[in-house]
Order: sequence, then C-alpha cells, then structure tokens
Amino acid sequence: DLVSEYQQYQDATAEEEGEAAEGDEEEHA
Repeated sequence: DLVSEYQQYQDATAEEEGEAAEGDEEEHA
C-alpha cells in the first residue's frame, strides 16, 4: 500500500528529525 510505505518513511524521518518534524508531517498528511 502507498499509505503503508508513506507511514514507514515518516517513521524513519521522525527518528532523525524528532517530534517536531513528526507532528508537522502528520498534520500535512
């Protein structure tokens, strides 16, 4: 699924950038 891959990508970036990036991405989605 495209969504599944997107979620995995977000998890990876969230670990690197931190909570701020994670929250921002979630709102954008």
